[in-house]
Amino acid sequence: YEMLRSLVGSEMCIRDRDARTLKNIKIKQRVFSTQSLQDLKQNNLDTSAVSSLLRFGDVNFGESNTKLDSCKVYVIEGFVKNTNLKMKVQNCDKTATITSIILQ
Repeated sequence: YEMLRSLVGSEMCIRDRDARTLKNIKIKQRVFSTQSLQDLKQNNLDTSAVSSLLRFGDVNFGESNTKLDSCKVYVIEGFVKNTNLKMKVQNCDKTATITSIILQ
């Protein structure tokens, strides 16, 4: 029982951390790099795919760079329109720049 409670507690902490990070990105002005706009166009997606990832995706903290002093870089993964996507976001004080969107 204790082990199960510990696992459930760990999962809740991960989801809370995901939710806090995604919320922090969602409330900022969104900027799209030229590369990210090309990625969307090349994969027949639009900016609503980014909104979906920010709403339903998961932050891959293992691939993210959260140790930067200025803008932290987060990798967000998830399914949009039956497509598995990986998005990189440079999260600064006032803006969140979508730098790339990759099909997996």
